[in-house]
Amino acid sequence: AGQPADDGLAPSDPGAMAGAEAADPEALFQRALRRMENLSLTGTPDPVEVDAIRDMLSRAADEGHGGALNMLGTIASSDGSGDMAPAIAFFERAHAAGDASGTVNLGVALLHAGTHAEQQRGIDILRDFLARDGLDETLSGLASGYLGYAVSAGAGGRAVDYDQGLELLLLGHAADPENVDFNYMLGRHYESGTAIPADPAAAAQYFIAAGEAGHAIA
Repeated sequence: AGQPADDGLAPSDPGAMAGAEAADPEALFQRALRRMENLSLTGTPDPVEVDAIRDMLSRAADEGHGGALNMLGTIASSDGSGDMAPAIAFFERAHAAGDASGTVNLGVALLHAGTHAEQQRGIDILRDFLARDGLDETLSGLASGYLGYAVSAGAGGRAVDYDQGLELLLLGHAADPENVDFNYMLGRHYESGTAIPADPAAAAQYFIAAGEAGHAIA
């Protein structure tokens, strides 16, 4: 009496444990995250390990795991090809699965996609996301910042709103101070003085931060 029931997954049965994890999308996703973290600590990407991680994420994604779909989209967006279509396809599925990060990443990817229709949809996705209750603070900040970027630039052919854009960009910058897009657009705000008194020194600091983060123009 008082002993837990034997579910066949005790540490004394590692084979059964491994089999259960292999069939569980959340377990696969968590294992992939741990291995990604370990890989990042080495500083040297191991192609074999990268393929193993991608395989785990793909198996979890095949079961509809939103986090895995979002992670695959993130990987696809940074492959250096410049083709955002594969990443957007993953983010669309992550968004449909209810993954909050996938929703924000979809909105951001659509803003960068190029066509007015895609940018308009990206703006709508970010606005709808920010209207939700109980948002994660960091995700809320990122969504705000990118919405600010969009309205500051007149993305999607919509009217520019410098005041709202600056307010939202500052929220985004607080959540992600090294974000290349937030720093660049804040630099433009402080350079032009449209929504805030012009401040060349502040503008230069933002442009330098954008350049250090990889912006080609700043």
